[in-house]
Amino acid sequence: LMQRAAAGLTAIIAADGVFMQTYRQLRGSRAVRPARLRQRDEMAWRVTFHGEGHQGFQGPYREAMSALCQELLSPRLPLFVPCANGANGLADNRDKFLPRPSAASPDHLDMFFFVGQVMGVAMRTRNLLSLDLPSLVWKQLAGVELDEGDLRGTDYSCWSTLQFRDEDGQAITRERFEELFSIPFTACLTDGTEVPLFPGGEEVPVTYERREEYRTLVIKARLEEGKRQMGSMRAGLCSVVPEPLLGLMSWEELERRVCGSPEVDVASLQRHTRYRCGVLES
Repeated sequence: LMQRAAAGLTAIIAADGVFMQTYRQLRGSRAVRPARLRQRDEMAWRVTFHGEGHQGFQGPYREAMSALCQELLSPRLPLFVPCANGANGLADNRDKFLPRPSAASPDHLDMFFFVGQVMGVAMRTRNLLSLDLPSLVWKQLAGVELDEGDLRGTDYSCWSTLQFRDEDGQAITRERFEELFSIPFTACLTDGTEVPLFPGGEEVPVTYERREEYRTLVIKARLEEGKRQMGSMRAGLCSVVPEPLLGLMSWEELERRVCGSPEVDVASLQRHTRYRCGVLES
């Protein structure tokens, strides 16, 4: 159980199921007020692993946060799924994850709120998170408008199909369109859920004349598929970090504040490396 000691909060958790145990203790019936998480200490709360001995609290805290991130992006939880590029083995961002569009129950949305709070805690404590999320997520958290490139960066196959080009890259003809496309006005979301693009769209075939309408509607549906989940995450983030501050950041800076730089500075790494025991730089 969460202990509210004079020195702060202490989460007592087992070695597995870290996310759910932490979530229940911080967001359960005795939810911790967001103000308690708005601190710049190295730890937002103390962690004690049940049945395990340890020295100090920083090590268990970092270990718990690392396990929380791994669990969050794993199939053990219903919140995130690999982006289509990862599932299909195509193009960029194959290691990135997106909120599951169908995870929209009140409990799921509250968990996404907590994910946002954890991001805010990472910014304040400077304990970075290992979360592989694409620009489509960071832009929405930062309040930046999405564009077609964000769809391409997560589902290249869908984006490429919507260009309506033939094998030579030329605009598709009516005859070729009718050969290749026999689809209704629906979109397949990241988690495989198929949704109509307008009421009754599943019964309306896409014709050559309406192909641009279909393209526009699919892009809109795909970019907004996680709107509720992202709204909850942003609300959680803003409960810990002032919303006006987010307005001053680019989405790239927000990602760096939460997860660190995705690029490894090899030159800097070499400058700070010390060699011992007969090992030489080579």
